[in-house]
Order: sequence, then structure tokens, then C-alpha cells
Amino acid sequence: MKIKPIKVAPIRTQMLMPEHIFEKGDAPPVTPAKLRKFRENYKQITPPAVNTQLKKHRESTMHGAYSVNQQVTEEFQRPTSDIDVWTKTPKQRAIELENALDKKAGCDIAHVEEKHIGPAPSRMITPGPPKKKPKTSHERYVVVTQPQDDLDVDYTTYPDRNYKKRLFKGIYHETLESAHQRAMELSKNPRRTFKSLRDARRIEAYLATKSKKK
Repeated sequence: MKIKPIKVAPIRTQMLMPEHIFEKGDAPPVTPAKLRKFRENYKQITPPAVNTQLKKHRESTMHGAYSVNQQVTEEFQRPTSDIDVWTKTPKQRAIELENALDKKAGCDIAHVEEKHIGPAPSRMITPGPPKKKPKTSHERYVVVTQPQDDLDVDYTTYPDRNYKKRLFKGIYHETLESAHQRAMELSKNPRRTFKSLRDARRIEAYLATKSKKK
């Protein structure tokens, strides 16, 4: 019995790649010595640079895990690899920070990547051509530094959903109550359930201890 071969559609992978890269090569090349120095001190360089910018541009609001860490005591903080900022002009703010970091490092330590926004494309292998990116009016620009394992700074336009903010140490942050509500909404996404519920629980625990002290 002769078996006919089965035709299979070509396999394609969808990668989370930047759509455009800006400000790369706009400063002197990185040297091993300067890279090592920046890597050893980035916690004293990147966050203060972001804080200075947000104090200057009050239309921006910090949110996400890093923002929550600033508003809770140490035992309720969690490690995070990025700083998230909502702003009306994400590209302008990202390029501004990139230039500040390059100047501080004395070399081309950072660049800006325009990223996809909205539900992340699937990382799984899927048959057929990749799906088209959904149209969106939101923008996202990420400042990435050379070591690739320190704090990236993620600038996006403001969300459509309601949120609340507070002025904390001269910087606008999303309130803990608003962040908790958003974490619970995000937990409905199967890909984010564990992480979002973990964030919601730590905010709940902190607010509970705070209310007991009153």
C-alpha cells in the first residue's frame, strides 16, 4: 500500500523583537573599563536619573513593581528588572533619559527600543504566517543599557482604564490601591495570573499592617 506524503505548512516563530532602535551609536564606543564601572554602579545611576526626570516632568507617573517598592517597607518589596513610567510623550522622555545615561557613563551605554504594546505575541511555534500586530494608539519606548541585566526603563502612554496617583517624595506614583486593582484585573490573563496575584497579595499585606498601626 502506497502512503501519500502529508503536506505541512512551514513552521514560523514569533519573536518579541524591537520594532525600531534609536540613539544607538550617538556617543563614544563602550570600553570594558567604562562598562564595568557602569555595571558596578547602575543602581546609583539609573534610578536617580529617572527620579530627576520625573520631578521635572510632573505629567509623568511611575507605576508597576518598582513604584510599589518605593511605597512599601522592605519586607514587602520584590526584585524587579525594570522601571515603568506612564507619560504623554514616551519617545521624547526615553531619548532624554538615554542621553543622560550616555553622558553619565561617558560612552554609548544606552539606546532606545520601540516595542510592541498590548497582549504579547505568542512565543510558541505556530503554523502558517505570523499574525498581524493589532492596531493601537498607545506607544511604548524602552531605554536599554549595555549590561542587559540591570534596570530597563519602560515608557508608555497612559492606559485607557481609570487609575489613581499620589505625589510621593516629589514624584507621581500610581497609588497602592490602584495598583492592587490593576493587578487583580491582570491576574485574569492566564499568562500573568501567578505574578499579578503575587503583587496583589503583597500590597494587601502591606496595607493590612499599615491599617493596624492606626
